[in-house]
Amino acid sequence: AIKTGCPIIPVVIKGTKTILPKGKLALTPAKVELIVCPAILPEDFKEMDRDALSQRVHEVMDNYLK
Repeated sequence: AIKTGCPIIPVVIKGTKTILPKGKLALTPAKVELIVCPAILPEDFKEMDRDALSQRVHEVMDNYLK
């Protein structure tokens, strides 16, 4: 995205922990929520390096996981 100037669209999937609980081998039916976060536009990250941009994307996604 930094090289091409394309926007980044973070996507979060909530509720997956109940589908495959830790230590289990069988899937459990459950509802999940797919959240398409607001785009991070190129002008918002044109001064960032890759690590800073990655951190920003994770921050946006973390806000939707709460």
